[in-house]
Amino acid sequence: MQNFKFLIFKLLILHFAVCIEVSGEPLTLEECIQIAMTQNPDVVRARLNWSAAEVDVRTARSNLLPQISASSGYGISGPGERIWVSPTGEFIQTKDFYSTNFSVSQTIFEPDVYALIRRSQSAEDFMEESFKETEANIILKATEDYYILLRSKRFVEVRAAALNEREENLKKAERLFQLGSTSRADLLKARVGVSQAKVERVQAERDLEMAKANLSATLGFSPQSKESASGGLEIMDNLGEVERKMPDIGQLLKEAEGQRPEVAQSRARIRVAQSDLFAARGRVLPRISLSGSYSYFGPEFPKTREIWDERDTWRLNLDATWDILPGYSRFTSIQRASRDVAMAQEDLRQQELAIALEVQFAYLAIKEALALLDLTAETETEAEESYKASKGRYELGAASILELTDAEVSLTQAKTRRIQSLYDHQIANARLDKAVGRTTVGHLRSKASATERSR
Repeated sequence: MQNFKFLIFKLLILHFAVCIEVSGEPLTLEECIQIAMTQNPDVVRARLNWSAAEVDVRTARSNLLPQISASSGYGISGPGERIWVSPTGEFIQTKDFYSTNFSVSQTIFEPDVYALIRRSQSAEDFMEESFKETEANIILKATEDYYILLRSKRFVEVRAAALNEREENLKKAERLFQLGSTSRADLLKARVGVSQAKVERVQAERDLEMAKANLSATLGFSPQSKESASGGLEIMDNLGEVERKMPDIGQLLKEAEGQRPEVAQSRARIRVAQSDLFAARGRVLPRISLSGSYSYFGPEFPKTREIWDERDTWRLNLDATWDILPGYSRFTSIQRASRDVAMAQEDLRQQELAIALEVQFAYLAIKEALALLDLTAETETEAEESYKASKGRYELGAASILELTDAEVSLTQAKTRRIQSLYDHQIANARLDKAVGRTTVGHLRSKASATERSR
């Protein structure tokens, strides 16, 4: 309970910080994640489910508290009057009677109650881990959308630069055509190249707006907000240093087994099934309770202690209820609960295998991304040299506009693949963090601080 209250307190502080950040400078990745943790509907709903599970635990525990009740009443009987005998031997004739009662009961052993407490505690653990899983998924989604948006912005810049380059080439082709140094076919090809570049820039700008919309939705901004409606969401391009050292796959697998919320969820599910098995087995045991009462019943209202003491009574009961022949269904419920425990254990094993496979895939994706970083850098350098050579030959009249256009297209594609590989590497890192179970706000904050220190 204290941990949950502390979490709510941190989220309230974070909410006010988010309100300041959104209206200020471009957002960093960490700030985007913080906003998503307070505004994303999936995170909010998972947090509320966790809170509801915590209430269920308190409700289940309350069944072990003593039950206390009090009552007082007045009544009248007829048709005749009732005759009462006082402790002194006097006769009291009246139709009226008064009653007051205080009672208390305490459950000593009730298998269903103890099973419910254990079940609700396990269910709370499950909902806590479910919240962590949702948090991890949204952190990964925000990270992916963040880098996709940055990649889209870079793509727009590349397409704009390509359009400018083709427009310059078109101007040169027009001058050469006027001088009779090039053919009309080359001039038309140059114009077609400009038109294609404009189409590609429009498509890149559309992809940029879609990337902004996706990130805005992940952060929990409504479509009517200024960040969504006007495309006003701005983020900071901070790729940071590329980590070249490959992690140890064995260490990653061990880390995932201890940190992934899905594993903790499966273990909580096992405890829930074990609680149901305990309840099924416990139904063949006696149920024991203790109860007592203290009451007054008499012909007059007990205005004084003496009147109360004349007709007060008390009672104390120790009850044990045992179903000796409960029927065959109770034994089948034990078998069913035992089967559910075994199935939950197999679910855990299946979850561990799936997580191990996810970690290996994420590891291989990192390895591929690092290789592509080097290859695309080399390809971009070669494409730049090829374009410069083709442009020089074209200006000297030794190359056609088609050769120049092909070289420019190759350069644009090389730049695009280079940008793609840079951000794919960041996304692959984020997916590896999620696969290992490092995707938490605290981990990302410490990671961001380490990056700032390295700079």
